[in-house]
Parts: sequence; structure tokens; C-alpha cells
Amino acid sequence: MRLFKQLLLFLFVMLVLGLASIAIRAWINKEKAALTICPPDTKTLILGDSHARTALNPEFIRASFSSAQKAEELEYSYYKLKQALNTTNSLENIILTVSYFNFSSPVDNEAEMMKRYHRIIDESLYQDKAAYKEYSAAIRFRHLIDHKLPDYLPFGLLNSIIETWAEPMFVGGYELRSGSTIGQRRALDGAIQRHYYHGNSLRPISPLRTAYFNKIVKLCQQKKVRLWVINTPLHLDYRAELPPQTVSHYQKIMTQGEQELILPNGQEPQEKDQADFIYLDYSYLYLPDAYFFDYDHLNSEGASFFSQIIDRLVNRN
Repeated sequence: MRLFKQLLLFLFVMLVLGLASIAIRAWINKEKAALTICPPDTKTLILGDSHARTALNPEFIRASFSSAQKAEELEYSYYKLKQALNTTNSLENIILTVSYFNFSSPVDNEAEMMKRYHRIIDESLYQDKAAYKEYSAAIRFRHLIDHKLPDYLPFGLLNSIIETWAEPMFVGGYELRSGSTIGQRRALDGAIQRHYYHGNSLRPISPLRTAYFNKIVKLCQQKKVRLWVINTPLHLDYRAELPPQTVSHYQKIMTQGEQELILPNGQEPQEKDQADFIYLDYSYLYLPDAYFFDYDHLNSEGASFFSQIIDRLVNRN
């Protein structure tokens, strides 16, 4: 009899935990679906990594909002874009910064990426990472925590409580940087090594990143918003160190669907249904050293100047 009562108590506790987990997870899913990446009246959403975060100041781009985040990779920009388009009806333009290294393999920060973005991604990203053989230990751990263990009690309840308290670290925004470090060779060597090399080996091209860039293009087409793909200004010394193989892949991707748009004579761009996206290659734009924070990021003066160029194109009407 005693054993029977203990069994009933155990089953009752498991039932309560299960119902609590279901209720909390349902509430989280509702909150997650309503999570906004940008204000409801935004017409131009700025996405990308630290290049967007430092080069594009929404103060100088009308009706814009920056959700750029440092080290953000293309697969995470895709999920952020997806969330924004599902929750904001006013978007007309998406500005996405894509530099040469954005198609390379991970830059050794997968654990931080998963901690930052796991609230807005779904299980298909984990499946894609496994299919493209980019399924690192950090990815496996987050997949286990978010999508495997919650199926078993009491892990589901614990996961739900953690999710409830989690901060949306992925949102990002414009980052004002002052001064300039141009002239410090160590800073240049560090950036080139970090972006393009793993030890002495060139980082391989990532099929996953290429695939998610194409997903971004298709999503913008489906939602009928104009996609502006921008390669932000790079210092002459940085450009001199670019690996030819990486540049070649980048240019191939851009020429497959791009509409080149450097219009010094005030020419009008084509209608948006005539190209998959508008590609603005400003990596070769000459800017004085005083406009660079370092060899691949602009400071506040550079961002002010460059953002006004982009504003005149995006908001030309």
C-alpha cells in the first residue's frame, strides 16, 4: 500500500511538472512569436555584423532602425530578418552588410552565437548545420538543451524557466566609435588573421553561409521588400591583404543576382523586380584615415559621412 501511494505521489508530481512545463513553454512561444526586432513604423531595417553596427548610423538614414550585432553571421541575420518581417508591416528596405569574410567558416565563437540567438532560431538551423558539417560541440550542446532535453521532465520546466529570464542579446544597434587606430600594424594583422585564417591555413568557404545568404534573398523577394547588400568601406592596407580565393567566391555570389549600384552621376537604379538585390560595393571607396576607427570599421565621423550616402540612395524618392 505504501509503495502504491509513493507511486501515485510520484505520478502526481510528474503530472504537475509536465503541465507547468507545457504552460510556461506555450507562454514563451507566444512571447517569442510577438518579439519585435524593430519599431513598428520602421521603413529601413539595418542588419549585419560590426561593419553595419559601426558604419551605418540610423540617425542619418530616414525611418531606419539598426539591429546590427557584432560578429553576427548570415544564418543569424536570416532568423532576425524572418522575425522582423513577421512582426513589422512597414518595412520597405533591408540593408544587409556582407563583407568578404562573411562567407568563410565560423570565426571560433559558436558558443557565444548560440547563447545570443537561440531564442529566435528553430530546429532547422541545427539540422542545416549538421547537414553542412558545421555541427560543432557548442551547437550540439545548445541543440540538446533547447530541443532534446525539454522533451523529458523535469528538463522542460527548467529550460522554460531559463528562457523566461533570458535577455534578448541578439537585438544589437548602432555603435559609436571615436578616434582612429590606423597606423597600428598589429591591429591590421590581427583583423586579417581573425577574419581569413585559422592558424596558418585559409579558412574554407562555408556552404552554410552561402545557403543562408540565398535564403535572405528569397525571403526578401517573397515579402516584396528591397534588399540592399552593402560591402562597407575598408582601408587600403586591409584590402591589400585580402585572400584572392575568398574574394573570388564573394564576387561570384554577388554577380549571380546583384544589381551593381554605384551611381556617381545621379542615375536612377532599376526597378526592384529587375534584380534579386542591389549590391553596393563601397569596400574600395576612398576615405581619409581620420574616418576609420580601425582597418575595417568606421568611426563616428566616417559613419556620419557614409550613412548620408546610403540615405540618398535608399530614400531617393
